Amino acid sequence: MEEWIILAAAMLAAGCVAGVLAGLFGIGGGIVIVPVLDTVLSILEVDAAIRMHVAVATSLATIIPTSIASARAHHKRGAVDLAIVKRWAIYVFAGAILGAWIASQLHSRVLAIIFATLALVIALKMIFLPDARNLTEEVPRRFWVPVIPAFIGCVSSMMGIGGGTFSVMTLTLFNTPIHRAVGTAALLGLVISVPGTIAFIVTGFNDVRVPPGSLGYVNLIGLAFIAPTTVLCAPLGAKLAHGISAKRLSMLFGLFLLIAAGRLAFSQEALEPDAPFDCYSCDEWNQPQPPFHIFGNTYYVGVAGIAVILIDAGSELVLIDGGLSQSAEIVADNIRELGFDPLKVSTIAVSHAHYDHVGGVNALQKYSGAQVLSSEHGVRALRAGDLMPDDPLYGHGFDNRSFPAVQNVDVIADGDVQHVGNTAIVGIYTPGHTPGGMSWTWNTCEEQRCLDIVYADSISAVSADEYSFTTGLGEQLNASAERIASLDCDILLVTHPFLFEMKEKHAQGRESFIDASACKDYGQKSLEQLQERLASE
Repeated sequence: MEEWIILAAAMLAAGCVAGVLAGLFGIGGGIVIVPVLDTVLSILEVDAAIRMHVAVATSLATIIPTSIASARAHHKRGAVDLAIVKRWAIYVFAGAILGAWIASQLHSRVLAIIFATLALVIALKMIFLPDARNLTEEVPRRFWVPVIPAFIGCVSSMMGIGGGTFSVMTLTLFNTPIHRAVGTAALLGLVISVPGTIAFIVTGFNDVRVPPGSLGYVNLIGLAFIAPTTVLCAPLGAKLAHGISAKRLSMLFGLFLLIAAGRLAFSQEALEPDAPFDCYSCDEWNQPQPPFHIFGNTYYVGVAGIAVILIDAGSELVLIDGGLSQSAEIVADNIRELGFDPLKVSTIAVSHAHYDHVGGVNALQKYSGAQVLSSEHGVRALRAGDLMPDDPLYGHGFDNRSFPAVQNVDVIADGDVQHVGNTAIVGIYTPGHTPGGMSWTWNTCEEQRCLDIVYADSISAVSADEYSFTTGLGEQLNASAERIASLDCDILLVTHPFLFEMKEKHAQGRESFIDASACKDYGQKSLEQLQERLASE
């Protein structure tokens, strides 16, 4: 109860500050509301992959009443340019819908850098050159009429702000008096927030990860706490604005933009690892392993004892497996060391749902927002954060088999092709080690030489003491070993490095990874091991 009181107080305080800022500068307060909501949602352990969506959508919803209150207060003082609003409204409206739609396509870091750059330029102008010459003597017409307001609506909607931040600095550049720019921006905030909110409700309507009390991505609880206080405090801001000289108000707004630009430019999203898993071999497995290039678009980014593979698909990255929960930060650092951005990982393909291969997937998925792919059986285990009763290792007990649950998981059918960027990866069902085991294959080229790479799942007959492969997955394991042995395979990679002699091959050079018989040999060895296990049963 105490935590909820603190959170409620924080939301009320944010609403007060946002309302004053709305009236003072003609902004919707989103620059305050979004980071506060993100913090609150983080405390409530809302899925990080949608946390910003909820914060932005809820912020836009709170801006609706704020903009109405602020616009009315400014209109009473004759500070709203209705002619500009009439010319711009339709384009701002369309831009806001577009912005909400593409919000999930661009990472927030990209948007933050764009905003920070624009805000910094205008902030410096308003602070140091408040009386400097404007770009034009009036607001442009003709060609620029749709371009400028559409841009304001689009970017503002993506960032969960009311548009005042962009509208005021744009209008002042076009010789609009600062008080009139602030009042006009307040009304434009309404034109942005309404369609933006509706779009976020629609796009998030079927997302099961949203927190309780949400309509799509709009959280109604946050809306109920923040909206009333912003409405009550907006007139105070408007009163303060009209008591300050135009030059000083311009400089104050510039200072505000400078602070906002700095916060956005230097804020760095951090990967949040899950609690480390404790097992007999975990420390040995999790020793750092320098990442390296294997062939073509394929790289090793895992740890010493557990394989994680990176595929450079051009504009996007593919990750196969995630190691232990304590491996996630090492994997992300390895990706960076190779010169790639882990935030560009759009797909995480999973071999099998055991703690040593999917323990880090949850943190990596939340950090990058990637889509996770697995078999139908694997998806059930990933969502539960636990093995299914028919898994050979189920008998080890929950504490010895569980892992962080992953929610953003999709099923890929046996033999289906997943196109990611310029690469096509094929999912191959290879159950046996687990009921939902998968192997992955893709083709990659280097200097006009194209090879088939197979990331083969474990096909070893390992289980809890009471499990029987004779009555369990023995037949499926046998079929999977034969299937892997028959694949087109120039380079074999496996879930544990020792299974494909990674260290030895890496020491000998990249050419040593190329072995057309590797998959066949791997399948044959697994069949021999299975026969020994069945004989012992």
